[in-house]
Amino acid sequence: MATVTKTIGTSSRDYSNINAWEADLNDASIYSHGDTAVGEMYADSTFTGATSDIENGSSIGGSDSQDLALIKLTVHEDSRHDGTAESGALLKPTSGSGHNVGIIRIKVDNVTVEWLDISMDGLDSTNTNRAIFLDSGVGDCTLRNMLIHDKGGNPGSSGPAVIVSNQAAGTGDNWYFLNNIIYNIVETSNDSCSAMNFRSFQGNLYVYNNTIYFIQANGGSKDAVGMRFGNSANTTANIKNNIVSNLVASDKKYGYLIDNGSATLNSANNLSDNTVDSAYSAEDFGRNANDSTGLTG
Repeated sequence: MATVTKTIGTSSRDYSNINAWEADLNDASIYSHGDTAVGEMYADSTFTGATSDIENGSSIGGSDSQDLALIKLTVHEDSRHDGTAESGALLKPTSGSGHNVGIIRIKVDNVTVEWLDISMDGLDSTNTNRAIFLDSGVGDCTLRNMLIHDKGGNPGSSGPAVIVSNQAAGTGDNWYFLNNIIYNIVETSNDSCSAMNFRSFQGNLYVYNNTIYFIQANGGSKDAVGMRFGNSANTTANIKNNIVSNLVASDKKYGYLIDNGSATLNSANNLSDNTVDSAYSAEDFGRNANDSTGLTG
């Protein structure tokens, strides 16, 4: 049960891109059952891959029940962003990922992605509408210290959504979204737009210390969403210390929306500005939560 760290970059690293590292996660000559696989990215040059699936590591050497304990895609300490665009390891695709696919698509359990700057600038005329997609097969998952920004245009039949999932997963699964910055996500032709939307998830959510700024929908009856969650009564949502501001839409401007009135909400110290509809503010969450710690307006 070792931690196996492999470097990712273009200056004499183990792998030149995320996909090459991920493709070896089932290799029994590198990993054993119970190992932690770490892919450590370096800011040698810009990563330009259109989409990367994290889907291996559950059948090492082709054997069932020979699984990695954790898959972590991270950035070396010297290559981490400082909170401003293109200041660290940068994933900036030069072509479209495909509609509803995701630049990074997570499809297995026990995955952490952290410290990566994903720029969607330059993808305005492509079909890329998702930055990170939690797909079928994902269980426990952590996204933290991410910087995701600058998507414009009209990506197709559904608008931009930065961190998104339509998966219910299990009631005992845990999703952590921590210390992420999302900004400047703009739909330009008749669609809604979301920063975080994982409303089908029925497990335990921990959404702490995220900053969301300037999410813009376009067209009649189209919504701008800061974060939306809790469509299941089984969901336990812990939503704390977040900022949502500058939502633009002709219809609803959801700062914070929990869909099911029976879902458990634990909220504290969230903020929403006066662009957010009052019913969906840091105080009310679309269900009159009356959180006196929420700062609004």
